Amino acid sequence: MRKAVLLLYTLFLCLIVFAQQDINVSATLDKNNVLIGEHSNLQLSVISNGKIDSIEWPQIGDTIVTEIEIVERTYVDTIVSKSQYQYIQNLTLISFDSGYYVIPPFEFKIKNQNGIEEFFETNALLFEVQTVEVDSTGNILPISPILNLPVTFAEVARKSGFVLLILIVIGLIVFLIYYIKKHRKLPIVTRSKPIIPPNRLAIDSLYALENKKLWQSGQIKEYYSEITDILREYIAGTFDIPAVEMITDDIFDLMKKNDKYQEDLYKLAYNIFITSDMVKFAKGTTEADENMKILKDAYDFVNGSWKYISELKSKEENVE
Repeated sequence: MRKAVLLLYTLFLCLIVFAQQDINVSATLDKNNVLIGEHSNLQLSVISNGKIDSIEWPQIGDTIVTEIEIVERTYVDTIVSKSQYQYIQNLTLISFDSGYYVIPPFEFKIKNQNGIEEFFETNALLFEVQTVEVDSTGNILPISPILNLPVTFAEVARKSGFVLLILIVIGLIVFLIYYIKKHRKLPIVTRSKPIIPPNRLAIDSLYALENKKLWQSGQIKEYYSEITDILREYIAGTFDIPAVEMITDDIFDLMKKNDKYQEDLYKLAYNIFITSDMVKFAKGTTEADENMKILKDAYDFVNGSWKYISELKSKEENVE
């Protein structure tokens, strides 16, 4: 008695569940009367008022029945409208044998949203294939050649959709690489100009002055002026004295107080400046050997003072 009550209670619950989800399956033909070789579309459809957990679609081979072939089939599409779910697959049929044919019911195994499985069947369909009327009174004509129909873009896209997708992805990657390379900001590389030490500048300038041969061509004043200008630049860069804009006495007053002062070199440089001032301002005359000697003294002053200063720096570093 208890088992019977339990069974009835279970059946009652099942009735409640199925009452909550309405599922309908169908099979429809767009044309059930065609000529031999003419296409007809068969649509299989499942409609539910709620989401379906799974559908086991009917297994259909290359033919529905022996005389009805399947030319093409689509994937199952899902259409959701408000609370209604519709699953559709289209089959393109063709037949080359005239007659009346019965398309048998298609069976679906469906698990609803509550996990309960149930089988559904569509109705059987009648499919008529007619022959083409032949005019027996006319002349017999040769067999017509095969028509070459153009391939449409939709057909290419449907059959090569995956390849097309890959090509689009590759195209996007190539475009991104090109865009990034074109708009990438390259770092600006600047090279600092090498610093030439003051002694190197002074020696090069004295050498260039020597090659000008100014005193040999009578330009005595210019010759002495350039020598003192070169030494002023050297003193400014070596002794930290603004010698370029100073008169001779002021320069050597500061040099005496400088920590790089060395008496012999001081006297050598002072004699160069005094001699040059006499030539420039007192219009003094000089002999060729004096002209050559003052250039030699300038070389000696630069080389000697630079060596002396370098030795001082070396001693200071050793002490530290």
